[in-house]
Amino acid sequence: MFGDTLEDGTAFYRTVPERPFATVLFSHGYAENAERHDATLRYLAAHHIAVYAYDLRGHGRSPGTRGFVRRFDELIGTSLVLRARIAAEHPNADHFLMGYSLGGLLALRSAQTDPRGLAGVIVVAPGLGVASGVPPILRRLGVAVGIVAPHVPVARLRLRSLRPGDAVLATVEGRRIPRDPSIAARTAAETMRASHAAFVAAREWTLPALLVHGERDRVVPIAGPRRFAALTPPGNVRFRTIPFGDHDLLSGRDGDAVRAEIVAWIHERSRGSHSG
Repeated sequence: MFGDTLEDGTAFYRTVPERPFATVLFSHGYAENAERHDATLRYLAAHHIAVYAYDLRGHGRSPGTRGFVRRFDELIGTSLVLRARIAAEHPNADHFLMGYSLGGLLALRSAQTDPRGLAGVIVVAPGLGVASGVPPILRRLGVAVGIVAPHVPVARLRLRSLRPGDAVLATVEGRRIPRDPSIAARTAAETMRASHAAFVAAREWTLPALLVHGERDRVVPIAGPRRFAALTPPGNVRFRTIPFGDHDLLSGRDGDAVRAEIVAWIHERSRGSHSG
């Protein structure tokens, strides 16, 4: 992927095939980076889709405190900036958002904030609801704790269901992210607030969407995504469950099948789709 930076230092990448019929802006999950999803991004590009991805603030090569989300609206703002840039570079293509885990929640909130110019949204194992590692007391007092002690670790994501090759994920300057990363109070509070906002706005959802979630996901329980899909108007969201799928749907054993389904879904909803 070809790399570049935005004015605020956000690192983003693009792979643009000849004559793309569609574009995808991909947002990754918590405690990882865009590069980890290189296989998925290259797969999309091989099917005539221009692929853009970026490292969220505090992740990968982007600036910021590692894994810290000061305001979820800042993440949405970066998504909107990149969406405008992609639309300008590909005025005749159909534009899609795609996100995994925390990035899936971000894709939904970006689309809810401004659905204009989008042909659809794809979310895989989206961070809807409360992650399994967040203690009950934080679910009740999350906002207050996030204000009083924003950097205090309050939870730990149990990512041991990921494939062995991802035991540690390399980041910029040799820093490494552990398999079970901790979550700061502000990050947890902002994520829960964004999730709540996504549920509230779900009844107004109008875009085509593909929501894929594993039935054995131990990081983000399937109840949250199922609830979101149920709240949306009939016919807009295809809720696809993977019977034995865990949280790592794109990089795990189900990756090939999930990628193929995503590409097929994009083709179905694109005006200038190539075949094959």
